[in-house]
Amino acid sequence: MNTLTITGLDKPLVQLSPDALHVKMLTLETCNDVQTVDSSLDVEVASNALRDVAKLVKDCEQTRVKIKAPVLDLARQIDEVAKTYSGDLEKQSTRIKGLVGAYHARQEEIMRVEERKRQEELARIERERIEAERRAAAEARRIENERLAAEAEARRAAMESARKAASIEEAEAAAQAADAAAKKAADEAKAAAEALVAKQRAEALERARQAAAVAPVARIEKQEGVSVSSVWKFEVLDIAEVYKANPTLVVMSPSTSAINAAIKAGHKTIPGLRIWEEKGVKVRG
Repeated sequence: MNTLTITGLDKPLVQLSPDALHVKMLTLETCNDVQTVDSSLDVEVASNALRDVAKLVKDCEQTRVKIKAPVLDLARQIDEVAKTYSGDLEKQSTRIKGLVGAYHARQEEIMRVEERKRQEELARIERERIEAERRAAAEARRIENERLAAEAEARRAAMESARKAASIEEAEAAAQAADAAAKKAADEAKAAAEALVAKQRAEALERARQAAAVAPVARIEKQEGVSVSSVWKFEVLDIAEVYKANPTLVVMSPSTSAINAAIKAGHKTIPGLRIWEEKGVKVRG
């Protein structure tokens, strides 16, 4: 779709007139004749050449301004028509973008809160896992200690019975009783260990289920052709404070007008500047 159209225009062609080209060539030949300026006559010849050049440049500039004026007016008219057309649309675009951006900001804040809760829940589950493992290790140590103590007690009892036995038969009976007691202690320790393993497995499955239930936070649904991104903005409150904090954040540039005014006021030596004098030649066309 062509939003703007221009009517009433032919294909423009900008050319130099033959007379202007001829006068330019003659003036350049005159300028080429000026190679040195060693006398008042040379100054007069050079001055005449400068005046001719100044007149041609002035005439060209005046013509340029004259024929360019309608083109500039046309360009301004094109810009104004386009601005009028786009102005209301851009206002609505800015307003709606603000609404969409505000919505995304609210949703991102909600997601940040939900993600923080999710991470806290996962951390709680992990703490419980570590504590459960600690308790299980302590229980396993307790069971093992009890088993060792029972075996030691069985062996002590066996030795005591054997020492007191009046006959070989009584000693053998005491040894068998000791073996039975040791086996009973070992069986009880094994059963306790198996129960502990089963309990640990059940607790691990429960923690895994809880962790799986803590699902990742859903993301904001994207719309085709529309993208939303975070853009950092800033406002300068005190440029001097910015420079003090970080000089690289401030652009420094010399003020030509202020420097020239200072030189004209008589300041010929200024720290950081090299000041010298040159001769300038002005020519009126």
